[in-house]
Amino acid sequence: MTSGKIKAVLFIIVFLLIVAVIASWFVNREDARRAEAEAAAAAAAAAAVTPAPTPEPTPEPTAVLITPQPKPAPAATPVPTPVPTPTPAPTPAPTPVPVYGDLLGTGSFSSETGTGIDLSVDWSVNTVSADKVSVSITVSVLSRNVYSDPMPLGLHVGDQYLTLTSNLVDYDGSDLTYHTLGAQSFTVTAPAGQTTSIPVEVSWHFAGTYGVYDVPVIECGTYINVTRN
Repeated sequence: MTSGKIKAVLFIIVFLLIVAVIASWFVNREDARRAEAEAAAAAAAAAAVTPAPTPEPTPEPTAVLITPQPKPAPAATPVPTPVPTPTPAPTPAPTPVPVYGDLLGTGSFSSETGTGIDLSVDWSVNTVSADKVSVSITVSVLSRNVYSDPMPLGLHVGDQYLTLTSNLVDYDGSDLTYHTLGAQSFTVTAPAGQTTSIPVEVSWHFAGTYGVYDVPVIECGTYINVTRN
């Protein structure tokens, strides 16, 4: 290579080095400016920050003496007034309803003609009301062999008198036998709480003969004493 070319190459190399140094200087200078600007901006920002307020000291708590208040006495619970239990009205005892129809007595009586034929009367007394009784009469003839057409049969009880027609009697036997002539009931006054004597009379108009005896009528009677409580 000629010396002229070598010089030219060297010149170029030197020139490039100079350019590099200048460029590096500009780059460094620009970085320094940028760093200064950033530092100034940071300082300005730090200056603009408001300082935190200094906390005030917390005052020491002052002891307060609390006087205990007396507890109020509990209110008395009102005692309910007992409601009186109503006394039930006494139930009146039911008035007993009188029952009538009670049997007060029974009995019988008969005649004593001495002729072999007689009357026999059975009676019974029952209550009807507070002052009345019923007297029932059944009249029979007691005999052996006897025949009689229906004949008047008189009944007298208390103050009442009644004539019936007796039943036909036709008996052909040797045994002493009862044959019913008739029956009737009478209502008679007999107040409660006392004894009443009731007259009873019976007459049968046989109007015939019996054996050797002439027997126109057979009669008998008695008093029935009725006691009521």
